[in-house]
Amino acid sequence: IIMMIVNKLKDEGFSDGEIQLMRSIKPRKIMNIELVYPNIVRNEIIIGYDTYPIIVKAEGIFIHETSNYRFINSNINAFLSCLNIYDEYCKNIAFYANEDENTIIEIVKKYINQMKACDFYALSNKDFYWSIMAQQMMDGNI
Repeated sequence: IIMMIVNKLKDEGFSDGEIQLMRSIKPRKIMNIELVYPNIVRNEIIIGYDTYPIIVKAEGIFIHETSNYRFINSNINAFLSCLNIYDEYCKNIAFYANEDENTIIEIVKKYINQMKACDFYALSNKDFYWSIMAQQMMDGNI
């Protein structure tokens, strides 16, 4: 199965470095996001779930919703970087619960800006996955 995935990724134009990054993904759960070992389902390479499958395409990382593909990140490196920032945010935000609202907003913005530094395009459209997550972070919902 691993060779099938590697061959499919090579056929789609992924570099050896990108393939190695994907192969390094281990199952773990970060709030609503569940990473899985890369696998092929219906000719799509799935690396996780957030209700819907998170898939790898040559054009980037997408979440395959019921009737569309919602853009997540430009590449696997940016996805894993943003995911790590989000994980750090989720682990740390509770420590600031007693701070005033302006302080909390500045802290949330710091995490969002770190994501933008990893993949500015991923937060450039309000309908993109990380833009929606960032808005929920700003609203205090996550």
